[in-house]
Amino acid sequence: MGKYAEIIDRLEKATGPDRNIDVFAWTLIIGIKPRHTFFAGRDEHVEKITASIDASVALVEKMLPGWAHGYDKGQKTCIGFVDRHDFNDRITGARFTATGASAPIAILIALFKALEAKESGDV
Repeated sequence: MGKYAEIIDRLEKATGPDRNIDVFAWTLIIGIKPRHTFFAGRDEHVEKITASIDASVALVEKMLPGWAHGYDKGQKTCIGFVDRHDFNDRITGARFTATGASAPIAILIALFKALEAKESGDV
């Protein structure tokens, strides 16, 4: 089980925007050990990545610069993806897709799956 397994699990179970998940993800990204009460009452500086497509895409661009990303918003679920490609627009085989309750959540699941693979050396 890798560093991002718990955040992936939380995102897959999410039914909509969730500030606890926002804070948990942010603490993982900056390297602080996540604790539920650590940011209690002080989360106004944490991006609302589970509520905003712009914020979730900005996080992908920050964490995986140069990677392609996107989403498809369906009636019941959304699909998000991130993939690594070269500058000739050829996909190099590292594509991560995910379904989620909303576009931001699907994008985030795909992001954290890619980060997990990258950290383990699979990408």
